[in-house]
Amino acid sequence: MNDSLLVTLTIGDLTNIIGNLFTQKLKENLPPPPTRYFNGLEACDFLRCSHPTLRGYVKNGRIQKHKLGSKNLFLESDLQKLAITLKSFKQCKA
Repeated sequence: MNDSLLVTLTIGDLTNIIGNLFTQKLKENLPPPPTRYFNGLEACDFLRCSHPTLRGYVKNGRIQKHKLGSKNLFLESDLQKLAITLKSFKQCKA
């Protein structure tokens, strides 16, 4: 017995279905974004804070520094999380 189904689709519907499948497959096969590190000066610019303030964040455990030789480096993702925390804190404080 032949189990077949006849469906009528418009060209627009077919285009959307194929486009969605293509987009889904592309997202599944994308490599993870590269890890980006900032030095102390770049981290201060990113957070819009002074170097002593950044050292205080490290000392209090709000952000982790990564040593590379004598340099302190900060992960971009960690800086983004801290920036969001600081922004929400400033909004609550006002």
